[in-house]
Parts: sequence; structure tokens; C-alpha cells
Amino acid sequence: MQMVGGNGENQFRRYARKNVGNLNGYNAVQNEMLIRIGMEEAGIQLQAKKFDLMAVAADLDEIEEVNENCILMANLQQALTSGTQTDKAPIYDSDKSDKVHNFEDCYDNEIFNMFTQEEQYTELL
Repeated sequence: MQMVGGNGENQFRRYARKNVGNLNGYNAVQNEMLIRIGMEEAGIQLQAKKFDLMAVAADLDEIEEVNENCILMANLQQALTSGTQTDKAPIYDSDKSDKVHNFEDCYDNEIFNMFTQEEQYTELL
């Protein structure tokens, strides 16, 4: 069998080189696409972490506000009760008796009448 030389062999080499060049180009494009996809995924992950961090910061702000409110309420409660509580029985009158007096005319009190009048007027409307 005789090998054919000449143009046929050169043509094969030319196509082989072209294919190798095309594959190299294809690989370069694929590598670039993979790099871009990787960068996009990294960006998405960074953005997700940024949002997580923002959520944590908002939670911390809310926790600090709740703590401040608790401290304020505790201070107010302490200020309201300081000097008023003793270890003795409750004192209701200046003679230090712990009896509750039942006054017959307590319903004639002006403040009580003011509230009951308001209720009466709302019933008329």
C-alpha cells in the first residue's frame, strides 16, 4: 500500500491545527464563563452575608432598645417605691391604724361625681 503525500497530508495537518485552536478557544471561553459564574456566586454569597449582617445589626438595635426600656422601667419602679415600703403592716391613716375607713359620704366626692357625670352624659347621647 502506498501512502499518498502532498496536499492531502498538509490539509490534514491544517485541519488538525484548526481543531486544536478551536478547542483551545472553546476551553478559554468555558474557563472565562466558569470564572464569571464563580464570581457571581461569590457576589451573591457576599450580598447574602451583607443582608445577614444588616439583620443582626437591626436585631442588636432592637435588643438595646428593649434593654434601655427595661432599665428605665426598673428605675421608675424603684423611684416610685423608694421610701414608701417598710417592713411593718400597711398604714392607711395618720393614727397608724391599718383599718380602712368606710365613709358614708364618699360618693359625694367631687372627683367621683365628675366621672359619673361624664358617664351620664355619654348615655344621653
